[in-house]
Amino acid sequence: MSEEIEEENVDLNLVVLAGHLAAAPEWSHKTGSVETLRFLVTVRGGDPSRIDVIPVTLKEPHPDEPLRVAGKGDRIWVAGTIQRTFTLPTVGVKKSNVEIVALEVQLDFEPDESLLTLVTDDDKKMS
Repeated sequence: MSEEIEEENVDLNLVVLAGHLAAAPEWSHKTGSVETLRFLVTVRGGDPSRIDVIPVTLKEPHPDEPLRVAGKGDRIWVAGTIQRTFTLPTVGVKKSNVEIVALEVQLDFEPDESLLTLVTDDDKKMS
């Protein structure tokens, strides 16, 4: 970055995951709403016995989206943001969910430049 940014003015909500699909993606298309693709990504942490399962949503996927034919165990890279949503039940307590909303998804072993430039493009916008 060409200019130094004051720390108290910087907010960044960006997540990059590399893992495997826990199951085949689920498609959802309700009348009058946006088509969405929901899937779970398994990610191993530093402790080999720990596996996190992260919910991910991709809104308005391209008609040729490779995830349409993806299956359990496929290697995946996801860049997106963390979002919290609330559900208001008719009776009972309000529920909240945290998920990754994907901006870019790739089925591959190595991310290409488009996935990695999300980070650098955001850096340029803040400068």
